[in-house]
Amino acid sequence: MMMDIDSKFLWAEAAATAVYIRNRLPHSRLPDQTTPYEALYGKKPSIKQLQPFGRHCFMHIPEETRPPGSKLLARSMEARFVGYTKSDKTYRIWLPSRPTQIRKSRDVQFPPIPPKTVKFGLTIREPAPEPETHKPSPKSDPTTPPRPESLVIPGSFVEPEPRPPHRSQRERRAPDRYGYISILLPNKPKTYHQAIKGIDADLWKMAMEEEMESLRRNATWEEVDQPARRIVDIQG
Repeated sequence: MMMDIDSKFLWAEAAATAVYIRNRLPHSRLPDQTTPYEALYGKKPSIKQLQPFGRHCFMHIPEETRPPGSKLLARSMEARFVGYTKSDKTYRIWLPSRPTQIRKSRDVQFPPIPPKTVKFGLTIREPAPEPETHKPSPKSDPTTPPRPESLVIPGSFVEPEPRPPHRSQRERRAPDRYGYISILLPNKPKTYHQAIKGIDADLWKMAMEEEMESLRRNATWEEVDQPARRIVDIQG
């Protein structure tokens, strides 16, 4: 904190500034890691007034303290920031021109902190130029006509030809268990009795067995006992 200020007179100011900042930092022993300032006063502390200790600044000289005939003289004094007060807008200022005096002032201007720069040397060596080699140019044959150069127009492109939609070549047909019956029997029977008494009764029974087996595999219904005194009417 005091690395650029050579004055033992300011050690007490440095210690008080360290305590001031410590009381505005979260503390692990307090509930929810609040700050000691908040635990004491019940409100969050302001930190917009914080400045690096020993920062270079300029303190305004009040008009009533100026000597007579100083109208054209400087209206501020070069100073250093060394601490805070109970007010967030008042600072403790040390005047190097008066090493034993510390003043309290609200009219303080802090110039911008110059950025720290690091200087280093860098030497760039350029590669040595390669020796030029002259290659013999091929002899042109007067009987061979020159090849035409391709013409390239900037921004132009060749539109590709549209491809025909792909269609499947697979033959589409109905399931076999119904297709051959429709072809062989143009006049389909309308009732169950007509189907089992016709000339194609075996084919119809086969189709019915396949359909019944499909219904059993899919558990389409549940077989239960026939209710008593109830007649099941089967129309066919």
